[in-house]
Amino acid sequence: MPTVTSSRTADAELNFSIEIVWGSAHIIVGIFGILLNTVVMVTYSRMNMRSMVKTLFISMAKTDVISSIPAIYSGTFMLCNRPNWGPPSIGYYPCLLFGIIFNWMSVTTPLYVATCSLCRIYGILKPLQYGIVITNRRMVFIGVFNFSYGLIVALSPYFVNGSYYFQKEWTICDYFIDMTMMPRFLLILYDVFTLIIPLFIPVLIMVASNSIIVYGFLMKGEMLAVKRNNKAGIRVICITVNYLLCYGPWIIYYVSVFLDDIGVLAYHEEMGGTNWNYLMTWYAFAAYLNANINPIVHWYTTRGFKVAVQALKASFITTHSSARVASRKTGEVNIS
Repeated sequence: MPTVTSSRTADAELNFSIEIVWGSAHIIVGIFGILLNTVVMVTYSRMNMRSMVKTLFISMAKTDVISSIPAIYSGTFMLCNRPNWGPPSIGYYPCLLFGIIFNWMSVTTPLYVATCSLCRIYGILKPLQYGIVITNRRMVFIGVFNFSYGLIVALSPYFVNGSYYFQKEWTICDYFIDMTMMPRFLLILYDVFTLIIPLFIPVLIMVASNSIIVYGFLMKGEMLAVKRNNKAGIRVICITVNYLLCYGPWIIYYVSVFLDDIGVLAYHEEMGGTNWNYLMTWYAFAAYLNANINPIVHWYTTRGFKVAVQALKASFITTHSSARVASRKTGEVNIS
């Protein structure tokens, strides 16, 4: 009996240590996601480049900033989930806010990546018409549409008699819809609105657009006119690959949900258990990590971005130094 007790104690301590490391990683990823993408927004706002491209990248950075907030929230919960304290009372409204933000950005992100891919491929295929068709006003309209559509999808469970609830094992807030109360056609229509349009179609656009870009890099002939914009094409490819790698598990998960809803795959029978909970936590962490990688992509692929960041850094240092000098002079005058 003492052996069993000590074994349980050791397991609890090990799990607690893992929770500390895992929670700290979530908080660090969330903080860096907010800081790095704030730098991206400020840098692009100061750069001398096409206004529509600037608007697109700033909007994507805003999406990454907002999507980093649930990472900090989730990590804080993990650190507070001490065995001797018992499960913390998370509350309905914090859970609601967490779930809405996570699902909101999960929809808005692929819409923006698909928009970026379409703009780049249009610039390759129709370079003379690019500046006429891709205007700043249209980019602003697309940005408003992406954010609005994502918010509607995030709130959609309440439109079909659903609700958000906290998944303690996943450390995320998920939503529940009583599918037994919905006709089959209405469930499929709901999946079209929340999965096919905002997720599956954008992913297909990403794959098709970037395949054309890669094909243009490899083939000889007129398409090689794109080589003067190699950096822009590589940037779009890197952003797309980053999204597919980080959100790939969620895409597979939602495909399983859709196949289950139409009766092709009974994935709900496989849910539950410790392994499934850990898997879902990893899925969420990979999605949070996406916001940290995008600024690195901009650093290495965007023309003039490094120079703009260095200029921003120099301006900050100069302003800070001037403020310190002015403060010292004021102090000297007061003393004299």
